[in-house]
Amino acid sequence: MGTTLKAFALAGCALALALLAALAQSSDVVRVDAQGVELDVADDESVRRGFEPILDRLGRVDLLVNNAGILTYAPFLDLPPERMEAMVRTNLLAPMRLTQLIARGMAARGSGHVIMITSGAARTAVPLGSVYCATKHALSALGRVLRIELQGLGIRVSEVAPGTVETDIRQSSTHP
Repeated sequence: MGTTLKAFALAGCALALALLAALAQSSDVVRVDAQGVELDVADDESVRRGFEPILDRLGRVDLLVNNAGILTYAPFLDLPPERMEAMVRTNLLAPMRLTQLIARGMAARGSGHVIMITSGAARTAVPLGSVYCATKHALSALGRVLRIELQGLGIRVSEVAPGTVETDIRQSSTHP
């Protein structure tokens, strides 16, 4: 994500970054002129509290990139329900909530862009990744539907579905 952030910063974008607590403290975080806010994307109140200062400072959000994701590798029959629920909350419900929150302002202005970061796993079967694949497939479907629904409001919706990428999600994925 560092290269992408630098490109946005060089293009003159005002950046606001929602970071997990562990990432916010990491030395690998790209330092750009950006407002960072620590929040839990799976918690409605945390999202509301996190975005209030961003909206106060910037006045609006023109581009929302839904990039949060967690992954647990496990046979489906062995996957603990709390891990399934955590993946659904983070990988699907959080982008739904964030998009709804931010797209309302975009609709009022008649412009904006939402990018859903899904995964190649949205289009294939990854052994031991059943729930992750399901959440990313659902996020992809949501993006396709919103592309149609929000087009008339001046909001573009795009999907980026990368293949295997060495990111923190792979390094921090859990096995029950």
